[in-house]
Amino acid sequence: MNLALVLTARTKFPRPETLESAEHHDHPQLGGLFRWYVAGAMLMALGFADWALIAFHASRTGALEASTLPLLYAGAMAVDALGALAFGALFDRHGLLVLAGTTVISALFAPLTFLVPSTSLMVVGAACWAVGMGAQDSIYKAAVAKLVPKEERGRAYGLFFAFFGLAWWIGSATMDWLYERSMTALVVFSVVTQLAAVPLLLFVGLRLRRLEGARR
Repeated sequence: MNLALVLTARTKFPRPETLESAEHHDHPQLGGLFRWYVAGAMLMALGFADWALIAFHASRTGALEASTLPLLYAGAMAVDALGALAFGALFDRHGLLVLAGTTVISALFAPLTFLVPSTSLMVVGAACWAVGMGAQDSIYKAAVAKLVPKEERGRAYGLFFAFFGLAWWIGSATMDWLYERSMTALVVFSVVTQLAAVPLLLFVGLRLRRLEGARR
């Protein structure tokens, strides 16, 4: 089905680059903003735990029965999907500033899920984690297109996902190591690294808004 959709899109729009106006992304400062954006995204990824660690902790502490973990994950994916739709609409209105808000919300997942073995807190924490996933699925990818010229987007997406994935891997390995030694240190690491991304995302969002306003 996916292949059929790709082939259909290819047939109907053989040159998708022509769908975008040529006036976009011609400011010389945008390359610098892209680097700041990647740095912010990497900080967020450093503190964003993989779902496997959350599920393992929920089962290990007895906060949730193993049989209910798939339901928790399904609920988190529902929040992810609805969040992606909402964040996409907000992104169209307010730009990258939306990412600062979603990052603050996603930073709450660590204390809610890891500090106290509580079913209700685990559910709320999973929802906060899903907010971060929803932002990753929608805004984080869309933002790259705003920050680089269309001629450089292939390379920009490759660099973004390479650095983002590397940061997530380093962060996951660090949190796995901290999990067996200090739950408090794990939570502090997760929250601090994610919140450290907020000033960078705000800087990029505000600067990009001013640049786009100057071009109008």
